[in-house]
Amino acid sequence: MTKTLLLSECARLHGVYRTTINFHKRVMRGEKPVPFVLIHTDMAWRAYAQKTLTKTFDEEQYVANGTYTGDGTITAGASIGAVDLQRRILSISSPSRTIRPSSRSISNSYAAKQQASISLTLDDADSYFSKLIALEPFLSKELRSYVGFEALPHWESLRIFQGIITSVMLKQTTIIIQADEQ
Repeated sequence: MTKTLLLSECARLHGVYRTTINFHKRVMRGEKPVPFVLIHTDMAWRAYAQKTLTKTFDEEQYVANGTYTGDGTITAGASIGAVDLQRRILSISSPSRTIRPSSRSISNSYAAKQQASISLTLDDADSYFSKLIALEPFLSKELRSYVGFEALPHWESLRIFQGIITSVMLKQTTIIIQADEQ
């Protein structure tokens, strides 16, 4: 029988993920990370979260513009260059993973690997996405799902999923996006 656990349970049980010390300290203090997604359209990266993450994507502080030295004391960060930073996520599913193969054969277990998927619902009450996807289609674009803290830059967030958008469904006031693991 295949045993499926939520990704967060796998991480807790098996220590699967590596996090930065800043991320770890915040978790140990009992702070709750905020889920957010990055969607890579033809135009640029677009970031959507359940909460406004202005400090997470404050790129100006990481640009090497003469105020930072290159000797390692202060480094310029890895800018993602997101053009869209909005509070739009209404709900997001947790991806599930198979942690044990269903058969005893090693070769069959690789062939029978369960592909993870994720589903998210975004707010489209103002028809923002209805207009955007006509110009920048989301279908077949890369989607990354993270959990992070507003006070930390995005590269210190924990990536829990990376995949390709396989379904985009517009509803009355929402857009539902389904992505499958690459």
